Amino acid sequence: MIRGALLRGRHLVTTAAVLFERGRIFLARRGAGGSEAFRWELPGGKCDQDVNETDCLRRELHEELSVQVAVGAELGNTAFTAGGRRLVLVAYRARVIEGRPRLGVHVACGWFTLDEARSLDLSQSDRAILTALDPRALAVGPA
Repeated sequence: MIRGALLRGRHLVTTAAVLFERGRIFLARRGAGGSEAFRWELPGGKCDQDVNETDCLRRELHEELSVQVAVGAELGNTAFTAGGRRLVLVAYRARVIEGRPRLGVHVACGWFTLDEARSLDLSQSDRAILTALDPRALAVGPA
């Protein structure tokens, strides 16, 4: 395990934001490098043990996209293995409350319908979240 990482059971926690506006979900495309190069993903990142999941997600979106977000309910989670480590991706409904997404660590971004998002070259864990996502969960008020 990674020293100082937040755990759920024996899995390292990573978080993802399901930003949903006007019937569309925000996705960002990774750059070159790593096993997930150029794949689309829900924005987010790994959590340190001294930060709870929602604060982690707020920090990650500020660092990666220069936005402030309100984080709502957990929409789902999926366990996976990467680089020999056991992780869990926890997806939260979120909305931008300040700023507009700007590229930092990603090479592209966009807003997609759920069907469009599901058709993209997604990371395995993000595909699992979007496949299981109930569209009705997105229609229930703001985050």
